[in-house]
Amino acid sequence: MTPKEMEDMMLWFKNEQLRDNKEIKKSKSDIIESIKQVEPTEIRNTISDNKKYSLWQRIKKVLGTS
Repeated sequence: MTPKEMEDMMLWFKNEQLRDNKEIKKSKSDIIESIKQVEPTEIRNTISDNKKYSLWQRIKKVLGTS
């Protein structure tokens, strides 16, 4: 390889690297924006299902007669 070819190859490599870095930064910013758009109320680890018991149902549950 001639020095000119080597220089061209290095220039091409640097340009590809810069393009890849720009693409990575854009992808990161897109992911961050999509995360920011999600409402915090939509994110849950577990679904809490609080049942509402009447007074009589609670008494029966405490006494163990249900």
